[in-house]
Amino acid sequence: MDPSVKTRRYDSPARREQAERTRRAVVRAARRHFTRHGYAAQVSAIASSAKVSVDTVYTSVGRKPELMLAVIDSVLGNADDPVPALQRDYVQAFRAAGGDHSAWPAAFFPEKAIDYEFFF
Repeated sequence: MDPSVKTRRYDSPARREQAERTRRAVVRAARRHFTRHGYAAQVSAIASSAKVSVDTVYTSVGRKPELMLAVIDSVLGNADDPVPALQRDYVQAFRAAGGDHSAWPAAFFPEKAIDYEFFF
């Protein structure tokens, strides 16, 4: 770009929030379609369910592999928005168990009262 051309930074909180709402709608639609159809789910059907265009799906989340990863991330994070790995409940439970390997299964399956000591 010609250095004499002045550029300005555009920042709109309203636009950023709308983009996040769109992304959440796409990820929720992708989760429904991947649950029903597996990886054979069509991006066009996901876009239609989210009430956006296919190009918007690609722009807001990405192609099908990125869509699948976003769905997996939302399931693992138990949230519509991406949750950093270290902030996820199951990771915190795992880390809280520390070096006590016998506590790890209980951290993940508290409803199971089984002695897992023989695994370690």
